[in-house]
Amino acid sequence: SNKMETWNDKIYKIIEQSNRPFITLKEIYEKIKQDKLVTKYHLEPWKPGKQPRYECWTRRCLTKLINEKRIKRVATGKYTRM
Repeated sequence: SNKMETWNDKIYKIIEQSNRPFITLKEIYEKIKQDKLVTKYHLEPWKPGKQPRYECWTRRCLTKLINEKRIKRVATGKYTRM
């Protein structure tokens, strides 16, 4: 199906495509940042002096993927697929 891929789908794919035992949060940020889903809006801080929105969204998606048992966190800021 060619339905719009969600942030969750994209982030899962990034993790799935890593050929190492884990991928770091920093690497996930770098990859998602290049995706067309990330707009100028997402690059702006959610509050002055705070992190860009895409980082908040990414972490929210990671939590959801963990809860769905699609990925797991192996250490702080390190993720792998199940």
